[in-house]
Amino acid sequence: MASCTTFSGSIAIATETTDDIRMEELDAVLGNFVAIDVPGLKSLNLSSVWAITGALRVERNENLQNLTVPNDLGNVSFISLPALEGPPIDDDYYGLYAIDSLEIHNTSIRSLSFTSSDMVSLNISNNDAMSEITVLIPSIKSLTIAGNNVYSPPDVTLNLCKNISNVLLRNVYTCAAPDLNFVQESLIIEENPGLTHIYFESLYTVQSSIVIANNTDLSYIILPSLESAGSLSIRDNPKVMVVDLIDKLAVVRESVNISGNMGNVSFPELKDAASLSISSDNSTFDCSDFAALWTQIVVENYYDCQGDHFDRVSISGLATEEKTGIGVGVGVGTILICVGIGLISYRRRRQKRRKATTSEEEPAKVLESLVIPLAELGGVVHRKEMPTGKEAAELPDHHGMSEAEAVTEPLMSVGGTHELEADTDYTRASSPRLKSMREHN
Repeated sequence: MASCTTFSGSIAIATETTDDIRMEELDAVLGNFVAIDVPGLKSLNLSSVWAITGALRVERNENLQNLTVPNDLGNVSFISLPALEGPPIDDDYYGLYAIDSLEIHNTSIRSLSFTSSDMVSLNISNNDAMSEITVLIPSIKSLTIAGNNVYSPPDVTLNLCKNISNVLLRNVYTCAAPDLNFVQESLIIEENPGLTHIYFESLYTVQSSIVIANNTDLSYIILPSLESAGSLSIRDNPKVMVVDLIDKLAVVRESVNISGNMGNVSFPELKDAASLSISSDNSTFDCSDFAALWTQIVVENYYDCQGDHFDRVSISGLATEEKTGIGVGVGVGTILICVGIGLISYRRRRQKRRKATTSEEEPAKVLESLVIPLAELGGVVHRKEMPTGKEAAELPDHHGMSEAEAVTEPLMSVGGTHELEADTDYTRASSPRLKSMREHN
């Protein structure tokens, strides 16, 4: 192959090969390049090859220590290469102009840094020494970074990456994606024991599910630009105290499920969600904001909120019309209660005014009842005695008439109080009215 610059077809390295392989004269392979199960292979240098249009598969070569590859590739897989420590692709080799998919599994590669155009798939998993992954890729359909370096998980940086279809991050120490704004399907961040915070500053849409689960040291979740998601699940993150800066989240087409030890969760702009389930062990957590989302028919099918600071509230299965009725009923009931309180207050004030008026009129009425009209006593006003039950009573004529005791008390006149004259008879017998009555009989 010394004089061959372009090879049309596929190349496979024989399993018995023990020599180092260097393709110095070969420019392009219009097909696949395969080196699988070659235990004697220690070095494979394809740096002079600028393109392999098919698949590049380097797998199960237990002694391979050095590997360099072309810049223009199709589907690439580096799998089960326990002796390989140096990165097979690196920015030092002018980056990768184009790559369809890249899989790196079960190697001893310590770091990975490269630039590429759009990719279909990037899967970096189970590399025990991997401590850093930095890529510059505008768009990736599927991104999986999982199970790398259990004792010292890698820092992951995705630069200029704006669109990803599926994201799985598992066992990473940090993750930065400052330009990520759209996830077409799912964003899953789970089982990251060293991850302390999640911060995607530009992410505004996740069309399918967001799952953040089983991250033992995670304390902060900050998604300040997120506006919509298919579903949102945050669970089993024992140190999460703040689910914050999700102020723009307006639509969750399916469910919102959040549980843990959060002291603060806020969705001030939420306008539509199929269901909402919130549970917190934090004693400062309050359900009132979420209950309002249910009564305002923001949550359509199911609502559940529970924790130490409040009683459990769980409602489900109501139609929109029924929830509308509940909302209207609550509003009308509140108005009726306010009206009732106003009426009670008005009646009490009115009763107080009546009592005050009655207390002012009582003495005058009592005085009036004790006074005999002036006309009956010839201009002299007599004061009536209050009944005692022992007064003298008139007997019928045939029994005779008993004389009343002589009146010796002072009488009240218009001008004041006067003493009775001592030599005047003021008994019943001397009364002109009584004499008139006897003559008539």
